[in-house]
Amino acid sequence: MNMPVTPSINFLRDRERELERQLRRDKQISFFTSVGLGMFMVLLIGVMGGSWYLQNKIENAKKQIEVAKKTLQSKRAIQLDYVIYAQKVTYLFSMNQERVAKQDAVRFLQSLVKQGSVLTDLTLKNESRSLSYVINANDVFAFIETFRALRADSIDKKKYTVSMQNFSRKGDGMYTITGQLSYSVPTEKKGK
Repeated sequence: MNMPVTPSINFLRDRERELERQLRRDKQISFFTSVGLGMFMVLLIGVMGGSWYLQNKIENAKKQIEVAKKTLQSKRAIQLDYVIYAQKVTYLFSMNQERVAKQDAVRFLQSLVKQGSVLTDLTLKNESRSLSYVINANDVFAFIETFRALRADSIDKKKYTVSMQNFSRKGDGMYTITGQLSYSVPTEKKGK
């Protein structure tokens, strides 16, 4: 028996083509997956490395802050001593300026008392920075000379203000001048 010959259908070849296409697609998927996984790993390693680097920087900064705090705490007593010392020096300086101004005022007042006159009473008033004085003159000529000296235009008005409040003549011929000398204390300007 002879059977009619029918054209042969080659399913195997179609199947092989389909398998080849599937294999190519699988290779592409595998390639892109590998590349994606590689990029993910590089990114992950970068993030982990960056995190580790930043964490180290933070730890170092914290250590430096702690060291700085300890240094400041250890120097706090020195700083406090310095501030107290500076305040004391400033106070002593101003006290010394007051003392010098008082001495200068007394010397100035004594320079105004002329021959034949005597400075008999001197009272210091710290609050008003003034000296109350009493000058006795033996005669009218000594009185006039001292009076003119107290009223002279050559007196430095910025430093001293001289006021005469009372004039009198005693029974024994002694002339008396009472008054007040105000003085100023020079202030040192910053930056000198």
